[in-house]
Amino acid sequence: MVSEGLALSLDEEADVLYVRKADCRLRSSKEAPSDSFLILNTDESGAVVGLQILFASELKQHWPQHPDRHLVPRELALALDNWILSS
Repeated sequence: MVSEGLALSLDEEADVLYVRKADCRLRSSKEAPSDSFLILNTDESGAVVGLQILFASELKQHWPQHPDRHLVPRELALALDNWILSS
């Protein structure tokens, strides 16, 4: 289940999960400092408003202890937690 105001989609063929605030405008993207498979999408102010997770099928085993989890806003992290629990 995804919270209202968030968009979550999975590209199964590419194994990429996209999570973002539905009403945001993405300005730039950058790799997370510890993991190049986590892409942080930022808005004009530099706030993280979206994520791209490469190799999403492997997320279940890595996300709870992910070294860059603290960089992910709470509502996006909760959406990921819920996605993991439901898949």
